[in-house]
Amino acid sequence: MTDPITIQWTPKTGLPRRLTFEPLEKGYRRIEREWNGSEWRHCGSEHTTDLTLHPPEDPPTLEELISQIHGTWDHPNPAVLTFTNEDTVAEINGQLRYRSPTQDGWYAVTKTDLESHLRTAGYPTIHRLSETPYNRADFTADSIPRQ
Repeated sequence: MTDPITIQWTPKTGLPRRLTFEPLEKGYRRIEREWNGSEWRHCGSEHTTDLTLHPPEDPPTLEELISQIHGTWDHPNPAVLTFTNEDTVAEINGQLRYRSPTQDGWYAVTKTDLESHLRTAGYPTIHRLSETPYNRADFTADSIPRQ
């Protein structure tokens, strides 16, 4: 295991802040703290993976990810976008269809809808449909009307 990594800065109009990455067996725990004048107040933490001090490049844009799943629905095992909470997006005949484990059907979404969804579900990655909890019928039957 390695030592924790701490980054500290003072925003122009705020209190000093710290991000600490503590090594775990698999990944790191990211801990955010804020100086309150007498101690570091805990603001939040989460488990993270793939920590690097020198990012290799920007992640692919959402548009690039969508283009990589475009036209694959007719393949035996189509490419889909998956989020960490198992929300999944497939592209069928030019339409993006969103499916969540908390819903009984799918509904059509736009790139703008997905951009809003990133804040709560994280950044999607590309997987094969067989790597998700869904099958083709989950994206072709029982659509949910948008309200």
